[in-house]
Amino acid sequence: MNRQTWLLALAAIYVFGHPPVATAAVEVKPDKENVVASRLAGAWEPDPVLTARLGGRGLGPVAFRVDAKAVAELPEKFAALFRERPAYLAGVMTLRRQEFPFVLTENRGNPHLIFFRPRGDEPLGDAESLNVMLAPAADPAGDLLFIGGDFNNQPFSAYRRAGAGEREAGKGAEAGGEPGNVIPGKLKVILDAGTQADADAAVETVTRFLKLWAEKKHDEAALLVAEPSRARLLEEIKQRDLKLTGVEGIRLFNYRDRLVARVYATAEPKQGIGLDMIFQGGKWWIISR
Repeated sequence: MNRQTWLLALAAIYVFGHPPVATAAVEVKPDKENVVASRLAGAWEPDPVLTARLGGRGLGPVAFRVDAKAVAELPEKFAALFRERPAYLAGVMTLRRQEFPFVLTENRGNPHLIFFRPRGDEPLGDAESLNVMLAPAADPAGDLLFIGGDFNNQPFSAYRRAGAGEREAGKGAEAGGEPGNVIPGKLKVILDAGTQADADAAVETVTRFLKLWAEKKHDEAALLVAEPSRARLLEEIKQRDLKLTGVEGIRLFNYRDRLVARVYATAEPKQGIGLDMIFQGGKWWIISR
């Protein structure tokens, strides 16, 4: 290349931007019998109760929008991903306030979601993947989405459709029912941080704790208390009998970049109980009262 040709090439790059990059087209073939593809679209919020049961870590709220054009020009290096795999759905995934093009395919018989993110100078230079499962309900509002890692050695996290976990004030089971039931009456919920689903999970944990305390199952109750508060709180509840009346309210807020809660309950005769909680390791823990 002589000097004149070299200068012309530089000028073209300056005027028109980077030279064109080879792209890979993804042929999406929708299938209404594909459970995940037919129900994935929409906004989802974490279900902390199910996630804690599964031992997952969660990704935060996530949303999926169908748009095949989002993956119309993937870098050519990703073409091999879809040569022998079907693409059932494509669009844009919103996660942590960022948008990523995605393709729903399969891997070793598992529903598999591949999404693309920037790397270096390439806006879609990196590919990440997640195993996904979806349990459809009779009413789509009750659908459950499960998101795992990219290998079969990672626990899943559970999601429900955004807003589906909100309860009407005054709804719930009676006090003293099974663990996780919400006490009747108007449960006052104040969300300075977190979501309704977070509040539901905190109320479930504290209800279980208070029920075990009332039944004098002190050692079991102590397992819901975080270290280093466990031993101290165990001694406290052993010295006091409890007849639970109900959970009255809960407030969620951030403290030192951690999601915490203050739960208010009542017991007979006309006693108030305040419990502080912290969300860590994918579940709620009682830390003091």
